[in-house]
Amino acid sequence: MTRATLLALVAAPLVAPLRVMRGGCVPTLAAPVRAPDAPPELVAIWLSQPDYGWGELAHIRVVASTNVALVELRVGPYGRALTKHEPGQFSGVYRFPFLPPFVHPRYTLTFRFVARTATGTATVRELPVALH
Repeated sequence: MTRATLLALVAAPLVAPLRVMRGGCVPTLAAPVRAPDAPPELVAIWLSQPDYGWGELAHIRVVASTNVALVELRVGPYGRALTKHEPGQFSGVYRFPFLPPFVHPRYTLTFRFVARTATGTATVRELPVALH
């Protein structure tokens, strides 16, 4: 490993661990307060179930830092903004596509959450979701 590589690793911002909850009651977590020019941070994601069937509806809650203006949920080429309820608190729903009964493979979709500040700075976190 070169000196430049080591310096780049040391200078890289640390990503805080993402708290992921599946099922159960909707948690109440406070959004961490951040300055408007600080990088955005995704703190926690709650999904209404541990796994889903084709055609089912997923309820989603996201807690982000208070400087996040928008959280977008992307699945493949599609994306939608989650509703902002108060600083750092977002929610939304996603309906998994319907497939004919003879084409029901077990599959994993990747939910990609993009958090953006008002200045456009973004952070991305991915979450696999099992379909049966």
